[in-house]
Amino acid sequence: MKKTGLLACLGLMLGTACADELGDAQMLWEKKNFAAAFQAFNRLAQAGNSAAQQQLGEMYGFGEGTNEDLGLATQWLERAVRGGSKEAPASLELVRRRAAHKADIQWYTDKFDGGDARYEKFACLAPSVPALSKTVPEIKAVDAAVGAWRECYGRFAANLNAKAAPTNTIPANVLELMNQEEFERASTHIGRVYTGIAKQAQASADEITKKMASWRKATEDYVTTYDKQNKAEMTRLQLQNDIDAKAFQNMQQTSVLPKK
Repeated sequence: MKKTGLLACLGLMLGTACADELGDAQMLWEKKNFAAAFQAFNRLAQAGNSAAQQQLGEMYGFGEGTNEDLGLATQWLERAVRGGSKEAPASLELVRRRAAHKADIQWYTDKFDGGDARYEKFACLAPSVPALSKTVPEIKAVDAAVGAWRECYGRFAANLNAKAAPTNTIPANVLELMNQEEFERASTHIGRVYTGIAKQAQASADEITKKMASWRKATEDYVTTYDKQNKAEMTRLQLQNDIDAKAFQNMQQTSVLPKK
């Protein structure tokens, strides 16, 4: 909702009492005491103040402090237009757009499914990790597959972090049509959906990490025991793997993804 124009009140009523009442009503609205604000704006609107009529019309349009009623919202806003309110035409257009886009509002309050933030949207190919690798080419192949998966997982996590705030998820043209209660519901729902996505992705990451740890130990044991000529190369690759794993861990620590 837009803030009531106090100058409109003063210009029409030519008195400080109107400004004081209108200011008090606006303060109630800003404190989200919508029921009391509605009563205050209603008294002023009935008395003919166009600024209060404009605000009252929006409150009917958004269901703040009263039942949502497009008909009454339209009546009060049209009266405000005739009374000279400069904000009323935009408010009238706003409540009409809200009425036309209730399905979009409901999508974000109740039905949002994660959209392009879902893990499967990134098609991160889980690396094929054998029980152990016996040659340097085999070790390099596993290392490359894991590196590609980590890079994909990093893009997924960065995208999820970027969308984490509800205001980064709900389009601006829908956000401006929501009332406070709808925004709070949408925030809760979106947070719940993103948490589920994060947990699912973390479960996949934990499984791959577990397989990697088992593969690494088995491969190191094999190289140490049976293939000493490849031990130096294995050591170099594992040092690089440690560096990559540390970078991946740091990425997760700055992510919205839940940690174990």
